[in-house]
Amino acid sequence: MTVWEVDRENITFSKNHNPNLKLFYHYTKVTSTPFSMPVVQKIIHRTLKKIDTKKEKIRIIDSFAREYRQLGCITISNDLNPEFDTMYNLEANDFAELMLEKNLQGEIPKFDLCFHDPPYNLGMLKTKYEGIGQTLPQWQCRNMWGRNKNAIGQIIKPGGYVISLQWHSHGYGKRRGFEKVEVHNIEHSGNEDKYNLQVVVEKKVQYNLIDLKDLAPTNEG
Repeated sequence: MTVWEVDRENITFSKNHNPNLKLFYHYTKVTSTPFSMPVVQKIIHRTLKKIDTKKEKIRIIDSFAREYRQLGCITISNDLNPEFDTMYNLEANDFAELMLEKNLQGEIPKFDLCFHDPPYNLGMLKTKYEGIGQTLPQWQCRNMWGRNKNAIGQIIKPGGYVISLQWHSHGYGKRRGFEKVEVHNIEHSGNEDKYNLQVVVEKKVQYNLIDLKDLAPTNEG
């Protein structure tokens, strides 16, 4: 595996970006289970070390869990496919809004870390639904994960993190109270025609930036 930290002196950042943002380039094999990739595991463990829970177990929420992740943390997991051993088998937006409701009612505390690894495009999402004998809802073709991010963003503790894996580097964004701290561009070493995987690490820097009802869905979700 090849990895470089990008030379910041040759990049122009806008004034709205975090001046301490770190950019990385990796050249390695990308698999269909990215959380099993050594490069992604290193990113996760480095992020876990940054979280201060005052000796309490780190709390993680994962809307698209698939396989269980052995991290020694308290993990609330969900996956649409009931074949996976997760705590919930709900549509990801419904799951996130249920967790927000439970938090507002005092049933569960906020979380220290969120994993966001959804299907990366409509084709992958359609395959996901067909795999459990369901039809892809039309509304999800317009905005796949906006509702999920709106709800999850409100139940991450200030100082907590989100690790997003997709084909773009949007992440959760400033309007949800997050600041990018690391962006990893992972090029597929086995196929030059495939999209690069983007891993974005963001930190919750604002507590209540905006209410859920004021967050309009965006095309990127």
